[in-house]
Amino acid sequence: MTTLVVDSSVAPKWYVPEAHEREARRLLIPDYVLIAPSMLQVELTNIALQKVRRGQITVLESRRLAAAAWTDIPVRIVDSVPIYAPPITSPNCFIRRSTTVSTPPLALR
Repeated sequence: MTTLVVDSSVAPKWYVPEAHEREARRLLIPDYVLIAPSMLQVELTNIALQKVRRGQITVLESRRLAAAAWTDIPVRIVDSVPIYAPPITSPNCFIRRSTTVSTPPLALR
């Protein structure tokens, strides 16, 4: 069995009409174990709102997408906190009002 990480560029295609939705649906076969970062649910809710604002989907479709993100998304949600580096206290850290802030995600460095 192959494990795949699903992000917010793929998951909306399961619920609302979008380009490449057929390819995204192919991931839903039992041959794949799908995992996603815990932020996916929030991202999908935001995508639903943005699509309504742009006139790309109806309010009803956005509700379906947002509800699916929290109730029946066909992926295993994994904690995304480990992808963030621990706070640092070197001269190179991000300082804001004399408060040390965590470094950006590793993917952004």
